[in-house]
Amino acid sequence: MEQTTESRAFWVNSFLSNSVLGYNWRAGRATAALMEAARRNGLPIGKGGAYGNCIRISPPMNIARSDADEFARLLDASLEECVNGTGS
Repeated sequence: MEQTTESRAFWVNSFLSNSVLGYNWRAGRATAALMEAARRNGLPIGKGGAYGNCIRISPPMNIARSDADEFARLLDASLEECVNGTGS
């Protein structure tokens, strides 16, 4: 089943939220792991929020569809690394 942008966003939120990790402050560790995996994949993202449990992106206003698709592919690969424990 192919994921839509909405279902991917829901999965990211679930991955980083307290429903998976128990408490918001613990989600900050998951966000940090996602940031490191994203950096290994060449994807610059940041984190924010009171507990450091939100990812931040800053795409240009004139982003092309192909660039957005590449971002989604790299974010998906980074999330998979976090879930499966792969990566260096």
